[in-house]
Amino acid sequence: MSKEYSHRLRSWLIVRPRPATLQLTSTQGTVSVVEVSNGMTWAELARSVEAMQPELVQALAADGKILRAVRPQEMDDDDEPAAAPVPTFNADAETARFTLIANLLAQAHSNSFDALVAITQGAQARAESLERTLMQIDRDRRNDLMDREDAIAEKEEALKDDPLTQMAGAFMGGQEQAKVAPAPPAARGKPNGKA
Repeated sequence: MSKEYSHRLRSWLIVRPRPATLQLTSTQGTVSVVEVSNGMTWAELARSVEAMQPELVQALAADGKILRAVRPQEMDDDDEPAAAPVPTFNADAETARFTLIANLLAQAHSNSFDALVAITQGAQARAESLERTLMQIDRDRRNDLMDREDAIAEKEEALKDDPLTQMAGAFMGGQEQAKVAPAPPAARGKPNGKA
């Protein structure tokens, strides 16, 4: 099986109406069901089906009705519309050159779709990876802040129970009260108590 096989199978899968599930029958007669998920591209689905090498592929609607079926071994280029033959003219070399360039551009256009799909899938995978990374960084930052707040709260709680801290707090509180409270009036008379 080849890239052309995957491309033909992908083209068969994306025909409207598009299937909700695929039912694959192997050569031994076992039946496998493959769900068509939003995260999986049609090219990836075609490669998965190709890897399972089924004898029969049935495209099923959401209600379980068969939309279409194909035997992948019998799938060939005849299923795809052939390019219209280019009429040849017995004309000058310039016309032949123009016809050749037009044919080459048509072939490049048909081949560029697969490359465009691959580029888009790569960009999408990178964007999803960046988004997951940013979410992880944000989650780690929030956890770090919560850990710091918990550590500060634990340190403050430990300082409240420390007797040295309590004694220093009482001393500083007394100093503040001494600044605010008025000084007691001086006694009149001799300081030694004799009149």
